[in-house]
Amino acid sequence: MRVFLAIMVVLLILLLVFAVQNPGSTEVTFLTFSSTVSLLLIILVSTVVGLLLGLAMMLPGNLRRSSRVRKLESEAEKLRSQSADRAAAMAKSRSEPADSESGDSTKATKES
Repeated sequence: MRVFLAIMVVLLILLLVFAVQNPGSTEVTFLTFSSTVSLLLIILVSTVVGLLLGLAMMLPGNLRRSSRVRKLESEAEKLRSQSADRAAAMAKSRSEPADSESGDSTKATKES
């Protein structure tokens, strides 16, 4: 994760250097809108729009993944609970024969 963050910081710095070194104005036309805009502004707006589109494309997968993780964590908790219950039942069943054997030996000594 730190490597990814470091790469993103380096890319952001390179983008900012590029934008600052190209401060000139250019004619921009979009549909019926036409204007002269700073190239720096075009670069920064394009970057932000690209980031937002990328995040929007990743969002459905992230939501599915987090939903799946919650479901699996819930199932794991149920399995842990069942395992603990079974372990307790096994421990109890192992201790019962020992208790009954000691009870039988006590009866045998009393009867003699």
